[in-house]
Amino acid sequence: AAELKALRKGMRVGQELRSRVISIGFTDPDPTRAAMVANTFARLYIDDLAKRRQAADRLELTSIVAALPGVQRDLAAATDRLEKYRLSHGAVDQGAADNAAKETAELSQQISLSKADLSATESRLQHIQELRKEGASVASLAQAIRSPALADLAARQANDTADKNLSDAINREIEQETARLAAEASIYRAQIAALESRKNVLDAVVADTAGRLSGLRAL
Repeated sequence: AAELKALRKGMRVGQELRSRVISIGFTDPDPTRAAMVANTFARLYIDDLAKRRQAADRLELTSIVAALPGVQRDLAAATDRLEKYRLSHGAVDQGAADNAAKETAELSQQISLSKADLSATESRLQHIQELRKEGASVASLAQAIRSPALADLAARQANDTADKNLSDAINREIEQETARLAAEASIYRAQIAALESRKNVLDAVVADTAGRLSGLRAL
């Protein structure tokens, strides 16, 4: 308690005039100790700001990524309606057929890449779940999840195994990262479904146009 009181008494925190710069100082008879305390507080403050920004950025990125499948579905649906209209009204367009064939090839490649990403994400999830069942160390989980934040928590826990707040923070980080990976897998599945649906429509366009052109040549 006395040490905490001394810290509060010696600590000085202020904001520079007309700026967003924050100054941190500490008064102590020992200049070296004063500098060390002030620098430690400054580093902790910067680390806390960085973690808050990372959390906010992660939340925003998750929101954007989660919205992507819906945008892709809307775009694919609009394009599909156009192609179906052409089919139902007998419009024959060799240029459109060529474009459809080219897009079909590109879609096939995108589908393959998305399936590879999905497989990799599902494998990571399965590996993480197996590690948790086996009671693997937090460091091993951090490596599997690829989470610097979890790795930092694991290092801190190694020095203080009795800290319950630290254990709770570790569990939250594991759950959040696992949920994020599961969400990524769901996004890949939705993406694959949308791409395959689009490809099916284009396949029909190419086949129908080829048939119509063949009929015209026969005439």
